[in-house]
Amino acid sequence: MSLVFALSTVAIASNLCGSFPLTQVNASAAIVSQRNVPAPLPSLSPAPSPSLSPVPPPAPSLSPVPPSAPSLASPPSPSLAPLPAPTPQRQLYQTQGVMFETPPGFSPLQPLGGKTVGVLYPAAAARSRHVSIRLLEIQPSALGIASLGARELSEYVRFSFWGITANPQYHQTRRFMGQSVTGDVLIRPNNAGMSYLEFYLVPLSADRQLAIAFEADTELPVALLEQAIQTVSASLREDPTLKKKRQRRPPPLSPLN
Repeated sequence: MSLVFALSTVAIASNLCGSFPLTQVNASAAIVSQRNVPAPLPSLSPAPSPSLSPVPPPAPSLSPVPPSAPSLASPPSPSLAPLPAPTPQRQLYQTQGVMFETPPGFSPLQPLGGKTVGVLYPAAAARSRHVSIRLLEIQPSALGIASLGARELSEYVRFSFWGITANPQYHQTRRFMGQSVTGDVLIRPNNAGMSYLEFYLVPLSADRQLAIAFEADTELPVALLEQAIQTVSASLREDPTLKKKRQRRPPPLSPLN
């Protein structure tokens, strides 16, 4: 009986093993074991330090480097060209109740007949090759010619005081003492050929006028005469002291009154 019970027990056990394979049992045990194992902690070891190896310098550029522009603060390089000579001072004259200047090289004032005075360029020039500036102050009321018009007065002064009989070729307007004055342009013969002449009557204070003539030989450069005319016309002014004295005096009566 006991033998039969033992064999039965062995058979039941054998059937049970055949229904549940060992591999499945082992897998379930592995799953259970995995669920019960805690997750690994993060590593506390420090991060690897960056590499301290030296960085190689960049390769030099093969393109040419443009020259740097000179600094404006740096002084300029000395020039080897000679410095220009200083401009000579103009010459100042005072006569006939006026003051005026001329370019350098004119002569001192000299009498040119009667009450006329003038200057020459060059100072030691011969009478045939020169630039001349003549001046004469007149008072038409004292001469009895106050009633003459501008054209008649110009012809009268040119002929009576300077003996200029040529007719004007044309008229020229220039500025004297801040006012426009129209004068005569004449071409007339001289000892060496021909000369060019500009004649003006410039109004002054106290019923006076300044007759002024610029004359030059036609063989001389035109720029020489033009420079003289522009310098005189721009600098001409009345003598302030003499002007005040004349303004306090009453004008003289005409000889015809």
